[in-house]
Amino acid sequence: MEYEVIRHDQLQGMRVLINDVTYRSPHMHREFELLMVMRGELKISCRGHQFIVHEGEAALMNPWLAHEFRSVSEKATLLILQISPQFCKNYFPTIEDLRFDWQNLTEIQNKAALRSELILLSKAYFAMQPTYEFACMSRLNQIFRMLLLEIPWRLLDVAEKRQQNISNQRLERIISYIDANSGSKLLLSEIAEREGLSVSYLSHFIHERLNMSYQDYLTLVRFEKGRLLVETSNLSVAEICQRCGFSDPRYFNEIYRKQLGCTPKEFRQSNLSGLKRTKRNPSNTQEYLYTEDEAKEFVFSL
Repeated sequence: MEYEVIRHDQLQGMRVLINDVTYRSPHMHREFELLMVMRGELKISCRGHQFIVHEGEAALMNPWLAHEFRSVSEKATLLILQISPQFCKNYFPTIEDLRFDWQNLTEIQNKAALRSELILLSKAYFAMQPTYEFACMSRLNQIFRMLLLEIPWRLLDVAEKRQQNISNQRLERIISYIDANSGSKLLLSEIAEREGLSVSYLSHFIHERLNMSYQDYLTLVRFEKGRLLVETSNLSVAEICQRCGFSDPRYFNEIYRKQLGCTPKEFRQSNLSGLKRTKRNPSNTQEYLYTEDEAKEFVFSL
């Protein structure tokens, strides 16, 4: 699991980006995230279930909600708006406690209007003409108003906020411990004992927050570290497996082929790297983040 720190360098309160995504590993952040599939189809996993977002449809992620993206087609091109929960705090002070009940927005009534507003905001954002800041914030407020009117939502109460803080802190501890100890034998019971929890409760907690079982997540962490060593070192596959916690190199090869379509040996021989990746991405993520010029050209072609 990655905790993604989103920077709002260009415009305080929002960030707009265009991505080509084949796979985006489980991650979370403190922002709302509204995305629209511009090309292809995208499978989203969150809150223990999956749904497909088709071209022209949208999805909405709440703050602190773990989610995973996987393209159904060869790749999915996404227009993404990341919204700080601080952006309207002065006149909507409960924004940080707001949670939308729907993540899949395929059933909303005003799809065309939402798409239009999102594209107009993106054009203003990337064109950066004088006074573009007012245009962007105006569009952002209109988009958020549309979401509030179209989608069921609620406010966290005091007990829910306290529980969420406890849950987030627990998850951070668990993720950090798994990351630090993934190279050795690591049982769920060991982590449960550290947290003072039963194994069954911890198993359910991890599955609910990460959208996968403990063993699947541990394997994913080990794979991410192993893949990075395949790409950046001259270590043998056997040595990589030993360092990353894989007892059987054949199992690592099997996962590598499943994720990337080739074995570590084949990767090194052909020097294939698949999609370009940004520096912040975990090693098994396959996505390409458009440059500002590429993003501008894309949104103005819509």
